[in-house]
Amino acid sequence: MVKDSKKKEPGSCPGFSKRFNQLLDLAGYPSFNQGRLTVLAEDLNMSMAGARKWIVEDTPPRGSKLVDVCEMLAKEKLSKRYNPRRIACWLEYGEDIVPNPFSNPKSIEKDHAIMGNIYVLVHNKAKKLKIDIYTMDSQLIDEIYKELMEDVMANKLKEPSKALISSLLVQADKKQKDKKQGH
Repeated sequence: MVKDSKKKEPGSCPGFSKRFNQLLDLAGYPSFNQGRLTVLAEDLNMSMAGARKWIVEDTPPRGSKLVDVCEMLAKEKLSKRYNPRRIACWLEYGEDIVPNPFSNPKSIEKDHAIMGNIYVLVHNKAKKLKIDIYTMDSQLIDEIYKELMEDVMANKLKEPSKALISSLLVQADKKQKDKKQGH
């Protein structure tokens, strides 16, 4: 059902579909063979092809749509109230960067809020800098999030500095461009 690709296609997030299906299981959606695609497409007023990309092809929704979907699922489908931004981070970046928000909510509640905030800050800053992080190598993105989270935790901050975010994004963008040019 879910592709298990090691190679990152543009716009894809390895493991996204597996995590998204875990979320849909928790939200009470039917299994894949019992109409999951149809129900999701109807709930979100989207095409079956779009739903298939999310459920099977490791391709998350772009921009703020992922957070919007998580907000709807958290509010309408889950028995507990979870941080939608935190869920979106976990879906997009996986457990190496963001612990599973459903594994032990009491122990990681603070991390959820911090990581959700970092996610929004990074995406907003990337947009301002005209850096397309959706096509950036996932390892580069992982490095950014790890360094920002470590900075926040080590310095007991509420959020990383905007200057650090900008610096990391510019460095990652340069690495990405150098890699494409074969340097």
